[in-house]
Amino acid sequence: MKPVFQDKFVKYALDGITKIERGNCFPACIASLVEVPLNQVPNIEELYDCYAWFEVLCAWLEHKGFSYEISTKEECEASNEYYMVSGQSPRGNFNHIVIYKNGTLAHDPHPDGTGLSSEVDYEYLKRIK
Repeated sequence: MKPVFQDKFVKYALDGITKIERGNCFPACIASLVEVPLNQVPNIEELYDCYAWFEVLCAWLEHKGFSYEISTKEECEASNEYYMVSGQSPRGNFNHIVIYKNGTLAHDPHPDGTGLSSEVDYEYLKRIK
């Protein structure tokens, strides 16, 4: 795992509700785990309103020799591998994703490094080639 930091951050319109820019913490986590520069990962954050974003990501990962796997906290912690944890961001009312290993924060792609305020989902990349 080579830490890669996000370079896009959630921004809201003046109404405080309308999201005008999405962050790219998820592509930064993928880049970290695949060990490629952020600009080589598809800009999936721009596709979140379309169901196809996941297919785009999975096709790209397969090309790189990985599959995207959804798991449980217990399985991930027991794996002794890096895995992603998503949940509530400590910086606002939106989700964030970080990288853990053995139940401990290993890398937060946000520069402030504060991690998550709650853990919800657990995912990992499995090498297939």
